[in-house]
Amino acid sequence: MGLKVTFKGDEEQQKAMKEAYESVRKTKHGQEMIEKMELSDHDYIFRGPRKGMEHTCYDPSEYTFYIEIDSDHAACQYQGKGKACKLTPTPLSVVIAHEMGHAMGENDDGPG
Repeated sequence: MGLKVTFKGDEEQQKAMKEAYESVRKTKHGQEMIEKMELSDHDYIFRGPRKGMEHTCYDPSEYTFYIEIDSDHAACQYQGKGKACKLTPTPLSVVIAHEMGHAMGENDDGPG
Protein backbone atom coordinates (compact mmCIF):
# COMPACT_ATOMS: atom_id res chain seq x y z
CA MET A 1 0.00 0.00 0.00
CA GLY A 2 2.60 2.55 0.83
CA LEU A 3 4.03 4.76 3.45
CA LYS A 4 4.02 3.66 7.00
CA VAL A 5 6.23 5.99 8.94
CA THR A 6 6.67 5.52 12.65
CA PHE A 7 8.26 8.05 14.96
CA LYS A 8 9.72 6.49 18.10
CA GLY A 9 11.08 8.07 21.24
CA ASP A 10 9.73 10.28 23.96
CA GLU A 11 7.09 12.90 23.22
CA GLU A 12 9.65 15.67 22.60
CA GLN A 13 11.69 13.53 20.20
CA GLN A 14 8.63 12.43 18.25
CA LYS A 15 7.31 15.98 18.00
CA ALA A 16 10.64 17.36 16.77
CA MET A 17 11.03 14.64 14.15
CA LYS A 18 7.41 14.91 12.95
CA GLU A 19 7.67 18.69 12.59
CA ALA A 20 10.93 18.40 10.67
CA TYR A 21 9.44 15.66 8.47
CA GLU A 22 6.45 17.87 7.63
CA SER A 23 8.82 20.74 6.80
CA VAL A 24 10.61 18.45 4.34
CA ARG A 25 7.27 17.63 2.73
CA LYS A 26 6.80 21.35 1.91
CA THR A 27 9.77 21.41 -0.47
CA LYS A 28 9.64 20.14 -4.04
CA HIS A 29 12.47 17.64 -3.60
CA GLY A 30 11.17 16.64 -0.16
CA GLN A 31 7.72 15.96 -1.59
CA GLU A 32 9.31 13.84 -4.33
CA MET A 33 11.23 11.78 -1.77
CA ILE A 34 8.16 11.32 0.43
CA GLU A 35 6.07 10.26 -2.57
CA LYS A 36 8.76 7.73 -3.51
CA MET A 37 8.68 6.39 0.05
CA GLU A 38 4.88 6.25 -0.05
CA LEU A 39 5.01 4.05 -3.12
CA SER A 40 7.50 1.63 -1.58
CA ASP A 41 6.68 -1.61 0.19
CA HIS A 42 8.76 -0.74 3.24
CA ASP A 43 7.90 0.58 6.67
CA TYR A 44 10.20 3.40 7.73
CA ILE A 45 11.10 4.27 11.33
CA PHE A 46 12.44 7.57 12.63
CA ARG A 47 14.00 7.26 16.09
CA GLY A 48 16.84 8.50 18.23
CA PRO A 49 20.27 6.90 17.95
CA ARG A 50 20.93 3.60 19.67
CA LYS A 51 23.29 3.56 22.62
CA GLY A 52 26.83 4.00 21.38
CA MET A 53 25.85 5.67 18.10
CA GLU A 54 27.54 9.01 17.66
CA HIS A 55 25.97 10.27 14.45
CA THR A 56 22.64 10.69 12.75
CA CYS A 57 22.35 8.07 10.01
CA TYR A 58 20.06 5.92 7.89
CA ASP A 59 20.27 2.12 8.13
CA PRO A 60 19.01 0.60 4.86
CA SER A 61 18.92 -2.92 6.32
CA GLU A 62 16.28 -1.79 8.84
CA TYR A 63 14.70 1.12 6.92
CA THR A 64 15.44 3.12 10.05
CA PHE A 65 16.50 6.73 10.39
CA TYR A 66 18.55 7.33 13.55
CA ILE A 67 18.11 11.04 14.22
CA GLU A 68 19.95 12.92 16.97
CA ILE A 69 17.59 15.79 17.74
CA ASP A 70 19.77 17.31 20.47
CA SER A 71 22.74 17.97 18.18
CA ASP A 72 23.07 21.23 16.28
CA HIS A 73 24.45 19.22 13.32
CA ALA A 74 26.90 22.07 12.73
CA ALA A 75 28.22 22.53 9.22
CA CYS A 76 31.35 24.41 8.27
CA GLN A 77 30.52 27.36 6.02
CA TYR A 78 33.39 28.50 3.79
CA GLN A 79 34.41 32.09 4.58
CA GLY A 80 37.05 32.59 1.94
CA LYS A 81 40.62 31.59 1.26
CA GLY A 82 42.77 31.68 4.36
CA LYS A 83 39.83 32.27 6.70
CA ALA A 84 38.51 29.88 9.31
CA CYS A 85 35.18 28.34 8.46
CA LYS A 86 32.10 29.43 10.34
CA LEU A 87 30.22 26.67 12.13
CA THR A 88 26.49 27.12 11.73
CA PRO A 89 23.70 24.88 12.99
CA THR A 90 21.78 22.86 10.42
CA PRO A 91 17.98 22.76 10.84
CA LEU A 92 16.60 19.33 11.78
CA SER A 93 14.45 19.36 8.63
CA VAL A 94 17.63 19.60 6.51
CA VAL A 95 19.21 16.75 8.48
CA ILE A 96 16.14 14.56 7.97
CA ALA A 97 15.95 15.46 4.26
CA HIS A 98 19.63 14.54 3.90
CA GLU A 99 19.05 11.13 5.50
CA MET A 100 15.91 10.58 3.42
CA GLY A 101 18.10 11.20 0.38
CA HIS A 102 20.26 8.27 1.47
CA ALA A 103 17.12 6.14 1.73
CA MET A 104 16.29 7.09 -1.85
CA GLY A 105 19.75 6.03 -3.01
CA GLU A 106 21.46 9.41 -3.08
CA ASN A 107 25.09 9.10 -2.05
CA ASP A 108 25.96 12.38 -0.35
CA ASP A 109 28.09 12.75 2.75
CA GLY A 110 27.17 16.38 3.29
CA PRO A 111 28.97 19.64 2.70
CA GLY A 112 32.66 19.73 1.97
